[in-house]
Amino acid sequence: MGAGIWHARRVKVQAHPTPPRPRITVSKSPSDIPQDIAISSDYIQARESTEEEPGHLKGIVYEHTTKNEINVLKYSGETVGALPADIPESAVNKDGRVVIYVDGIHQEITEQHRQIRSFFQGQASTGANVDQSVIGIHEGAGKSGLHDGIRIGKALGMLKLVQNHLVPLEWASKQIYKIDPAIKSVHDEVKQSLLAGRDVQLITHSGGGAETATALTLLAREGMKDQISEKVRVLSMASAAAHKDFTKAGVKAENIYYTGSNNDPVYSIFRHYLGPVNVISAVGFAMEACRYGYEMLKGKNEQVVFHYHSPDYIFDRNMSDGSQKIQKFLNGGPGGKFPLP
Repeated sequence: MGAGIWHARRVKVQAHPTPPRPRITVSKSPSDIPQDIAISSDYIQARESTEEEPGHLKGIVYEHTTKNEINVLKYSGETVGALPADIPESAVNKDGRVVIYVDGIHQEITEQHRQIRSFFQGQASTGANVDQSVIGIHEGAGKSGLHDGIRIGKALGMLKLVQNHLVPLEWASKQIYKIDPAIKSVHDEVKQSLLAGRDVQLITHSGGGAETATALTLLAREGMKDQISEKVRVLSMASAAAHKDFTKAGVKAENIYYTGSNNDPVYSIFRHYLGPVNVISAVGFAMEACRYGYEMLKGKNEQVVFHYHSPDYIFDRNMSDGSQKIQKFLNGGPGGKFPLP
């Protein structure tokens, strides 16, 4: 991407469709390769070609319009948790709703654009359409997937300290924002929207789930748990956060659509809530983590892991009788837990 795109204030940029990527190749025997792996080829190729992004993109907030334009609202570290709202009226629907998508680890911002176009603005045949601008909060790619994973692990550790009131809130906020600037962006944009009386539809994938759960937990500790309960809904796709991480922050269970593949280690591990008295869940977390570690030591192909983890696969498997179940939730229907094969 050209540097000039991201250095001008509130610049409008046409988000051109992603060019076709070459067919993926895998090194495993045919019996080890999912027959439908082509579903997620765009996501796999994007992950494999990811390069580290500059700091000002790690937590950037932008509007992705229905006309496929990108309007930068705030760069990393520029948001504040007070009005006036950064999200413009052009991104608020007639019912007062804003839609915010917090993406996963180690992908460049162009891949987040593709996902928004495909799955939230109706470009993909299996996608949904929110029929309004989507606010993108970009996690930002670090030096490697390992570096990004460690960052999310640190954020989750701080989340547990905040959940259990083990550290002062002000100190924890400062530390969390240093660890992951995108959490500050999520916190501030959700807080602004709640202060403005808007409904907030959050969409999270992978590490974006951990960032969102952490931001909501900080807001709940700040006294906004009732507003979260009344105004916030969450679509969680293979999030690195448990369903209970969202409900403990105030989100009603019926306002959470929690989905992911049992073949995806992120979903399989992090669906287990970690808490001081949740022994059974902690055991499940540990068992799944050990199983995944063992499979990786045996040489499990990362492309297969990415396949089951991708938004492409998740949306495809949430189709039922030709209709998209996620669309019904985004239209205001009830949520639930929807594990996938």
